[in-house]
Amino acid sequence: MARFRNRAVCWLCWIVLGGLAMGAAVNLAARDGRADEPATGEPAAGEPANGAAKKIVFIAGNPSHGFGAHDHQAGCMILAKAVNENVPGAKAVVFTGGWPKDDAALDDADCIVMYGDGGGGHMVMRKLERMAGIAQKGTGIVCIHYAVEVPKGDAGDYFVDWIGGYFETHWSVNPHWVAKFEKLPDHPVARGVRPFAINDEWYYHMRFRGDMKGVTPILTATPPDSTRKGGDGPHSGNPTVRSRLGLPEHVAWAAERPDGGRGFGITGGHVHWNWGHDDFRKLVLNAIVWCAKLDVPEGGVASKSLTVDDLLANHDEKVPDNFNKSGIEKMLEAWRAAREAAGGATTQATSAKNDDAKGSAKDDEEGFKPIFDGKTLDGWDGNPKFWSVQDGALTGKTTKENPTSGNTFIIWKGGKVGDFELRLSYKIVGGNSGIQYRSKDFGNWVVGGYQGDFEAGKTYTGILYEERMTRGIMAQRGEKVVFDENGKRDVTGSVGKSDAIQAAIKHEDWNDYTIIAKGRELKHVINGKTTIEVTDNDPKKFVAEGILALQLHAGPPMTVQFKNVRIKELK
Repeated sequence: MARFRNRAVCWLCWIVLGGLAMGAAVNLAARDGRADEPATGEPAAGEPANGAAKKIVFIAGNPSHGFGAHDHQAGCMILAKAVNENVPGAKAVVFTGGWPKDDAALDDADCIVMYGDGGGGHMVMRKLERMAGIAQKGTGIVCIHYAVEVPKGDAGDYFVDWIGGYFETHWSVNPHWVAKFEKLPDHPVARGVRPFAINDEWYYHMRFRGDMKGVTPILTATPPDSTRKGGDGPHSGNPTVRSRLGLPEHVAWAAERPDGGRGFGITGGHVHWNWGHDDFRKLVLNAIVWCAKLDVPEGGVASKSLTVDDLLANHDEKVPDNFNKSGIEKMLEAWRAAREAAGGATTQATSAKNDDAKGSAKDDEEGFKPIFDGKTLDGWDGNPKFWSVQDGALTGKTTKENPTSGNTFIIWKGGKVGDFELRLSYKIVGGNSGIQYRSKDFGNWVVGGYQGDFEAGKTYTGILYEERMTRGIMAQRGEKVVFDENGKRDVTGSVGKSDAIQAAIKHEDWNDYTIIAKGRELKHVINGKTTIEVTDNDPKKFVAEGILALQLHAGPPMTVQFKNVRIKELK
């Protein structure tokens, strides 16, 4: 697996099954395109009847990223309904389709929440002076996900003033990763929020006020170093980000302004289903209430746990026919169960929690055939300078005196593999390696295609990598990923925490590796723990069959060994 890779992150787009089962959670008055008409929920039970309620205005942007991602309308409706049902003294209204045509409704707003696409197309770009006048009144301003990004210059300066910071292109980055929030500050926005971890497109390395004056970090986590290695670009990477390996980054923050106003920014919110995470949702509700200058309860803003039907309500995009409703239900259940069981720390859900043992090399061996005899290289073709049989194991080895100039493979000569389950044991000392399947033989022991990775380090073991092709890392450890019909990569869930999977891997010792490929579904399992699940619906890049091979990586001296190699055809 080459270490210098294109790590550009494709858009996240969740798949799901089933249909829309719940009516609108909030009366959607703007569905006919009248963005100047607010959609409102029912008032909270304790709301004043004399009009003295704090007014919270949500502005939802247009659809942009496909179903399940950037669902601005549905997300705003969920939050507005929660405010109206649970915050006495507050009245939330929602405008859809971007900035209201008649924005007079903003004049008496106590807090404005913007949730929509950003950059040069940000809803506020043509209304900067108008918003500046509103902010000067002390109005709270909340920006969610892409809405924290505006161009550098006047717009960026305004955002630093209004909410304390913003996504600045060529300075900030936008990778998808599991952020682990282990500690929260003593701040009203964090009240009642337990430590949690969740997968989202967490932008980081924001452009904040100098010396963080008036800014309190709310969510802080250390991104994986792999997210910092993108090449220079407006969103992918820059020298400063690459120099900050292992350092924490702030991804949500609260700010106070000299005019008495308050602001809040959060970079997560790409993944619509994350609104079903009780702590994620509570934190944003707390921030909205705080920015409206209402008291945040000691336990935070309460709201009911959401069902899949709640999350499906008020979408402005068609529910796909292949929507995996049961998968989302399992994820929500796992989040809630983890929160209760831990009594504090909630973790990214794994819908495969009870499936870890499936595919293990200890399962029933019926139908498997051995493809390595433990004595010779019969049936295999590799460069004899590097490959041999030692101690009953198929062994690849490089030394300082005998290096390989490029990745080299030993190829199984038993024919092509299509739908199959492969089981083997591996041990690696130094370097990294992988198992090629459904791959292409380029000649001279060079192979490319799907690869189940493993290494002597602690980052890449179990991932799905596409060797010598264009997609690079197809799934990081712990991810469930779908490549859609347009080739877009979407992280649809989790099969487990990466650290927990790594903890089960034995260093410089034997580990069991299983690869299951059936149709477009690909799955890796190590020592009984599922490491990735991928659905490859890309019509141009999906490969149904190809060769099987084992990798010896170029670089520092290393030794990799394989034994108990067997395969079963799946029908």
